[in-house]
Amino acid sequence: MTSMFRRPTPPALLLLGLLLFGLLVWVVLDRGERSPGEGVGRSVEEPKAGLQRTTEIAAPVLHAAPLEGAELAEPSESGRELVEADLRAQLELRFVHVETGEPVSGEIDLWRLGVPADEEWTAGDVRIGEVDLEDGRAVFDDLIPGAYRVEALMQRRKAASLLAFEVEAGSNALTFDVDPAARRDVQLEVLGVDGALFTGKVEFYDRGSTMSFSGSRVPDWATPRVLKAPADEYAIGIGGAGGGYYMTSHRTWREHEREPLGFVLKRLRESSRELTYVHKWRMRLERVMPVPVLGTWSIAEARAFTGNENVGFDGPDDGSGGLSEIEARGQRWVCDVRIRDTGADAYVVVAVDPLDLVRRIEGVEGFTELEVFEGLAVELIAASADEAPMEPQVVLALTLDGEVVLRSRWYPLKEPLPRLIARATQD
Repeated sequence: MTSMFRRPTPPALLLLGLLLFGLLVWVVLDRGERSPGEGVGRSVEEPKAGLQRTTEIAAPVLHAAPLEGAELAEPSESGRELVEADLRAQLELRFVHVETGEPVSGEIDLWRLGVPADEEWTAGDVRIGEVDLEDGRAVFDDLIPGAYRVEALMQRRKAASLLAFEVEAGSNALTFDVDPAARRDVQLEVLGVDGALFTGKVEFYDRGSTMSFSGSRVPDWATPRVLKAPADEYAIGIGGAGGGYYMTSHRTWREHEREPLGFVLKRLRESSRELTYVHKWRMRLERVMPVPVLGTWSIAEARAFTGNENVGFDGPDDGSGGLSEIEARGQRWVCDVRIRDTGADAYVVVAVDPLDLVRRIEGVEGFTELEVFEGLAVELIAASADEAPMEPQVVLALTLDGEVVLRSRWYPLKEPLPRLIARATQD
């Protein structure tokens, strides 16, 4: 009997086995890739093109503790600007007296050194701030790290400049010893035109001091940036200068003690980096060679000729009786003296007798010797002892009939007296 079922052939068995094996592999792999709870056959989204930030972790930011009274810049939303703000610096400066250690007052300028060039400016130094000290302290915020230097304007002229320093990101603090300008004694030596020490009697009359601000606040050590464009394309600003006048209560003729470097002028105001003082005096000197006093003059004429404020007469008060009480040893001449304080402790002037100058002036025909003498103003310009003996000056001006007819400047230890020729007065 023949069976209704046929045994499968070997090729058919091989094909069936491959299909069963493939189905088993698909089931295993599909379940291994899917998360629990996903349905079989769910499609997977393709990732979007471009870089993706996979972790939101804030970068660490280090903030220095702000200085007292300092205002830090507000952080920007831009990551780059935030980093730049964090690299800014705060600077606290303190200034104390070099001898006492006490805080000093005054004004300072802060300079940033070596600023790079740009399209408009050359490389160089820039003054970025000025501060009036409070209890010797100044604070600067939001600085760019780098090299800086301070000009302490209250320092005396001869004091050493403060050194440059580096400012780093974060907080910085430095203390400087300064030598501020103050009142001090100054010595003034008086020489003759031959350079020898003047040995006669000398008296001084204090006319006060003048003060002026420096027109420029650029220290010697600075190399300021300058505009690259031609100067005529820009308006040029001129640094202004102010000033003042100081009087003294000592308004009488006085003799002063003489020290090895000259007559001692007490407690003069000293020039600083910012302020320059000029001290003015009248100086009355005893004539070594007396001048004959002849004729009958008025009191005003006698005072002008002799330089003596206390002229006496043996006759009526109008002076008609002569000048017999003016003795040779009592004769004086008067010159103005100007000392521009440069920080030196000793200065030199050369005393010139106005009568010697009167005799050398030409072109004054029609005027008496006394009229020329009364119209002649002589000012002695002091030089510091370091510059002597070549630099003391004599400045003279002759006024006749209310008009200045002669001006001259002379360096008596450096050159002979120049020819003095007065121009004619205008009729």
